[in-house]
Amino acid sequence: MRGSSFAILLVCLGVIVFSGCAKYESDFVGRKCASDADCHDGYHCDLDVERCRKDCVPDCEGRCCGSDGCGGTCPAGCPEGEICDWSTCWCEVVKECETNDDCPEDYWCDRTDWTCRSFDCIPNCAGKCCGSDGCGGTCPNNCPAGFYCHLNSCECRPEVCQNDSDCMQSQCCLQSVCFYMACGDLECGPDPVCHKECGPCPGGQVCLDGICVTAGDGLPGDPCTFGDVNDSAGDCTLGLACLGVLADGTAGTCPGGAPDECVEIPDSFNPDCISGNCGFSFCSEECDVQGNCPAGFEPVDVYGICYCIPA
Repeated sequence: MRGSSFAILLVCLGVIVFSGCAKYESDFVGRKCASDADCHDGYHCDLDVERCRKDCVPDCEGRCCGSDGCGGTCPAGCPEGEICDWSTCWCEVVKECETNDDCPEDYWCDRTDWTCRSFDCIPNCAGKCCGSDGCGGTCPNNCPAGFYCHLNSCECRPEVCQNDSDCMQSQCCLQSVCFYMACGDLECGPDPVCHKECGPCPGGQVCLDGICVTAGDGLPGDPCTFGDVNDSAGDCTLGLACLGVLADGTAGTCPGGAPDECVEIPDSFNPDCISGNCGFSFCSEECDVQGNCPAGFEPVDVYGICYCIPA
């Protein structure tokens, strides 16, 4: 009876021990196999032990040491500009600075990449959501909600727009797409794409063909300030050009310092004597569409434009 009880106890112990082993092995090794076909989905046949092992995909993304989750070790090393934190095994961005106080004098902290940069270079990301900032850095993607960064143009563009209010301030809605204004070299006046104002002119200036110019009182034929020639004459009225020749010896000399010594220059050209050299200037309007000028003026081609020159 005692032998039977002992045998039963051994059997029970055997079951307990075997069950414990089976439970431990089930996490790593399954049923006996000769090929992957003998294993369930998510398992493969380890021919070294002829057992089914659970599939495992190593995961080392962003990690520079420690376990790969499959019994292996993540390789050491981080991308350029990052450093391994050995306490956490995560790659972290190298921060040269966090505030401007962390940088030397005449440097500032660029928080797009946590780098100290010289004030000699000021990043310019106006209207850009990617690409170079002009100082060795990259413009951040700051597109508002509902917009995406167009990687070819580095512009923020919405999926769909119905009117200009759906677009950014520097854009307009055309055929359900937001387009940027195209001011280019225009300082003022409407741009050719959105027909929005490119910008106001400073005080005392007016917009002429997209350029801010100073409008004076000079009428056709009046003297005007041209470099240092007739420097007290002022500017021409809006729509007129100030033409002339600088006092560089090209138009003759005036050793005595008087404009009337400039005999080679007609009086209608408003001669002036500067440091012994003659120059002249006058306000001029363009010829009409037929190439004609009013009385007292004659048409002359000046760099491809017909101007009315005093006769």
